[in-house]
Amino acid sequence: MSGRTIRSGRSRLYVCALNLEKHAGGGGGAGQPSYHPADLLKAYLYGYLNRVRSSRRLEQEAQRNLELMWLLKG
Repeated sequence: MSGRTIRSGRSRLYVCALNLEKHAGGGGGAGQPSYHPADLLKAYLYGYLNRVRSSRRLEQEAQRNLELMWLLKG
């Protein structure tokens, strides 16, 4: 399944249904800035649909896979 399918509407439905917008605040200012929950949901859905189970492998995919880069940047 392509990233375009995930980006097109499913993630919007999940973000609205889970009300993730209210959780998009910062982490208190210490360390790295937090990721937006919608971006994390897109990454997890991509991993689930493409059988990428570990977070380390998902990180590697995000650095090398153009489809996942496009999904997370837009």
